[in-house]
Amino acid sequence: MNILLIGDIIGNPAAMAAGIATLKKLRDRKIYEKLEEDAAFVEKGIRRAIQKTGVEAVFQRVGSMATLFFCGHPVENYSQAKDADRQKYSKFFWAMARRGIYLPPSQFEAAFLSVALSLNDLKKIARSVQESLEEIQET
Repeated sequence: MNILLIGDIIGNPAAMAAGIATLKKLRDRKIYEKLEEDAAFVEKGIRRAIQKTGVEAVFQRVGSMATLFFCGHPVENYSQAKDADRQKYSKFFWAMARRGIYLPPSQFEAAFLSVALSLNDLKKIARSVQESLEEIQET
């Protein structure tokens, strides 16, 4: 498969080379299996943290894309997302950032996992969620 992107001609050559290399890697279906396994691992840790801390939150995930909403019900539309506690998400965002985990600054956005993450990275995410939920519970 030959891929010609207009950026090859007029864009940043390094960015185009990286994009093409990424597209070639994505042909390997094992990458998607790894992403699903990694995301399920993190989801299990996050759900356990929610249960242990008793924080009212729901973790929603599709593949490697996920968001944590601070409410007591699944979020299926924008109106329900708006009803979630955005101030609590903000506190959670900063608590996670202090632990070196960088999330989208708004719960209206989704976080994405990367195949570059190691098992230790995934464990750190789950551990940081628990610590952050405990921290925001105290405030």
